[in-house]
Amino acid sequence: MNEELREIARDLKDEFDKLDCDYEFGSVPYDYRSDLVPQLESSPADVLIVCPPSRPITPQEIVFAAKSSKPVIFLGRNLVDASLHCTFRKYEFGMSLLVDYLKEKGHRKLAILSAEAPVGGNRIEAEAFVEYAAARKCGVVRIPCTAEVGNYTPAIAHDALFRHLELHGADFTALFVISEYAAQGALLALSEHGLRVPEEVSVVGSGSALCAGYMHPPLTTVGVNQQESMAALAREIHRMWDRFDGGERIALFSIPKITERASVCTITKFNCPKHKENRI
Repeated sequence: MNEELREIARDLKDEFDKLDCDYEFGSVPYDYRSDLVPQLESSPADVLIVCPPSRPITPQEIVFAAKSSKPVIFLGRNLVDASLHCTFRKYEFGMSLLVDYLKEKGHRKLAILSAEAPVGGNRIEAEAFVEYAAARKCGVVRIPCTAEVGNYTPAIAHDALFRHLELHGADFTALFVISEYAAQGALLALSEHGLRVPEEVSVVGSGSALCAGYMHPPLTTVGVNQQESMAALAREIHRMWDRFDGGERIALFSIPKITERASVCTITKFNCPKHKENRI
């Protein structure tokens, strides 16, 4: 189980502990390549909270959730149209927020590095970022990255960005990385090419994991407050506990926000690429 899932499990347990009822909460790791149905079928829990793997949810898993006698709640996937319990965030809104934020900072040459497989919210974010950037008259460079399902290590982002910089140089002033964990590799690749963050290239990561605050420089992110989201889910499960058989579905959405740290700067005539070219 990766650190992000551990954080989610810890936050959920903490929130259930705060409620008046005596809830027992446990978490079970899984192989992201495996079928979830056998694990869900064998679970003794009264309510099953699923953090889906970074791959498409299979038809068998959807059918199981729809027919299960126990409530199955999917985190991070919009399954409202399938009448399944779910939580999700407004990815498109987050991308419009991010593009406007970067444009207000003076950035017109943007780049996106998708260091996670194009599944679920990752795919929505990548497509929405490009679309909103074009609508705001910003150029967008899509940096090729062969992200594998379940593997979004910093090494993947590092290698992809390193290759791009070798071939094209920094043909952008702001870089958006999916995810914030993989952004560590992007920061290293920029440093290895002598590019300072944020003075020469600004970097934003997708997500709100605690690791963002420990990077160098601390990483600005666009995402949701995970603790608030888990608190809302725990309260909703508590409210629904004796009413799950009534047909009502949990459908919680979160509004993304930008958490500013130290990896984005405002472009001025003293640090924009054009000024540097004119000065040489």
